Amino acid sequence: MDQSSDSRKKILFISYMYLDYHMCKVSRFNILEQLSIIGHQTFLYAACINKKDIKESSMNFTQFYSSVPGVQILNFIVYQLKSLFKIPYIIFNNKIDVVICDINSTPSILHLLILKKLRIIDTVFILDFRSNILHSRKNRLQTFLKRIYLKAFIKISSILYDGFTFITDSMKKHIEKVYNVAFKKSIIWSSAVSDNFLAKKRMIKNFKFIILHHGSLERGRGIMRLINAMHLIKPVIMDSVELAIAGNGSLTKAINHESLKNDSHVKFYGQLEENEVINLIDSASICVVPFDNSVANATSSPLKLMEYISRDKIILATQLENFKTNFKDYNGLYFFNTNEPKDIALLIEELIINYNQYLSKKLNNGSEIIRKNYTWSIQAKKIDTFLKTL
Repeated sequence: MDQSSDSRKKILFISYMYLDYHMCKVSRFNILEQLSIIGHQTFLYAACINKKDIKESSMNFTQFYSSVPGVQILNFIVYQLKSLFKIPYIIFNNKIDVVICDINSTPSILHLLILKKLRIIDTVFILDFRSNILHSRKNRLQTFLKRIYLKAFIKISSILYDGFTFITDSMKKHIEKVYNVAFKKSIIWSSAVSDNFLAKKRMIKNFKFIILHHGSLERGRGIMRLINAMHLIKPVIMDSVELAIAGNGSLTKAINHESLKNDSHVKFYGQLEENEVINLIDSASICVVPFDNSVANATSSPLKLMEYISRDKIILATQLENFKTNFKDYNGLYFFNTNEPKDIALLIEELIINYNQYLSKKLNNGSEIIRKNYTWSIQAKKIDTFLKTL
């Protein structure tokens, strides 16, 4: 710990995610761990569907949760009602100095934000924007309700919060433009890669050519298009090819069903621990990020891409502006003409046929790019510096 005692803070992260389901919890765990390493005391409050499935974290932060019933809209209402009482108790019982909250948890702390505005309490409140708020919902009604919700609460939040953080600068600009607001006190802290991904690579030999995608298995990430692309590759090539998919999400059943077909070249691993993910990446011949070309993806900070780069893999990806701008110096990254199945299949075929040529162009500079810009330690220091200005 390198901070003086008066600069150490008790920091509570509030995030409407499911501790027993959502994979984004790993990012929250890592940033809280790194903030604790540099001297702060950290806490996390989130939701869960089944508390029996929550694995207690071994990291240096305190974890709180509220159980919700498992029905989408009802989950949100129950979470807000429970949080209305639980969050103030956590804040005052633990003498929290700083609250970093997401937009989906904001309704439950409106009364606290007003008390702060009236200078009745002195807790610092920061609103954190991640890319999940821009993703499309499952149906038109949910998308409509989300649009109304964001329009109201982003306006309110721009007045009530003390500071703001964003996952990317492009997301900040997008929100300011679309919702006609300005965020003066703000910083960018992106997704990042845990130190385990920067450890020495393992040479894992496979009898097959492994194509890998792992992560959150949700709509908008192009996973089903990638699976469909496999059927368009020439059979003589596909004989020695396997598409490995790992992760968790709403597409789990559809992907698992595809993997069970007799003519399938898909192997589904389900949700893996971090060390298993690293081993799977090391065993892959190429890694694929076939995301939709959407606003949410174009303004996101792509953790999966970072993890592949940290392991110095050859990567095929959708032509998203943030991919091309942030990782232009990584010479193992190649883009589809479009992310339609036929174009995904064409580039995969080309790469398989000329794989040794692609390998010879690979200079293995990925881990250094990540080490300099995208570690959790770097992101924690950004937050720490920002707190000193509030």
